[in-house]
Amino acid sequence: MISQIRLQLRYMAIEEMSTTDTFPVVLLCKIAQVSRAAYYKWLKRWIVNTKLDSF
Repeated sequence: MISQIRLQLRYMAIEEMSTTDTFPVVLLCKIAQVSRAAYYKWLKRWIVNTKLDSF
């Protein structure tokens, strides 16, 4: 459970820094030690859940 929360925080930081500070996702994933595929999978799920919550 705690490891999932930590991953969630990493993904959220990558998402924020890649959009606001325009750092490359590749670099941010490498620094956070997560794969790009895992990040994009999380991002897709996060976007879908956000859209579903707004209804």
